[in-house]
Amino acid sequence: MHRVSMFALMLLFSSGLLSAQTVSFSRASFPEGMKISTQKDFKADIIFSVGGSTEGMTMSKETRVKSQFTILEEGAHRFNKAELVLTEGYDYEQSMMRRKPKNVKLDDADKVFIVEANPDMENGKDNPWLLSLKDGSEVTDEESSFILDEVLPERASGFVRMLDGRTMSVGDTANLDDSFLQALGTNVVRKGAEIRSAYLLLREVGEADLGETATFDIVVDISANAGMMDMNLKLKGTVLTYVESLWPLNFTLKGDMGGESAHGGQDIVADGLLDASMVMSYEED
Repeated sequence: MHRVSMFALMLLFSSGLLSAQTVSFSRASFPEGMKISTQKDFKADIIFSVGGSTEGMTMSKETRVKSQFTILEEGAHRFNKAELVLTEGYDYEQSMMRRKPKNVKLDDADKVFIVEANPDMENGKDNPWLLSLKDGSEVTDEESSFILDEVLPERASGFVRMLDGRTMSVGDTANLDDSFLQALGTNVVRKGAEIRSAYLLLREVGEADLGETATFDIVVDISANAGMMDMNLKLKGTVLTYVESLWPLNFTLKGDMGGESAHGGQDIVADGLLDASMVMSYEED
């Protein structure tokens, strides 16, 4: 009798461990009053050699964002309306197609932007967000371009759509399709990029301030056109997200870029590195 009881306890204990490693994901919007702090960093450098020479053949992009959203109105697409304070905005880009580098530096900590979901957006033809300033002054073109391109989230990212409603156990993998490119954002890939292969692997389940979390390993192989050649991007990283809301906490992606082509009878070789990260924190009202 004692042996049976011990065996039953062991079964209960082991089944509890197994069940704890299986999670079901669901999306949720941000509640009114929540404050969301975000820090994004992106850096990419590519060196092109033409006939063995690399002089003047460098492409670089570096972006930094520090921002805080205060949710004013909850909505189906994360939020419908929010206040945005941008404490740092930096975007540098140098390429062979530019006569001089793009160099944007914004420090708008004293400005409060109002962000609203665009009710007229149809099939992605219009910008999903409307941007204004709380004090009624005019948003500059530089501010509008930077915030819409680098700060605001996708209204329905491929990452969220793929995991919403899915049940996974530790060790399971999920293949990613082209919609996942939206989750990477404009910093990482350009229009026309295609995923050759990509997957998430659920590595572990844990806990954070607002509930259960899931940590994924991510492996992505992307093909993208860089004008003079097709580039291959082989990236690896991690994603940490809340399970019951799919609110992201941490995202990292690092890897190599490379390509080869011929032009004017000379071989052109590209070699580069990419490093992207995002950290988010949430404060409930």
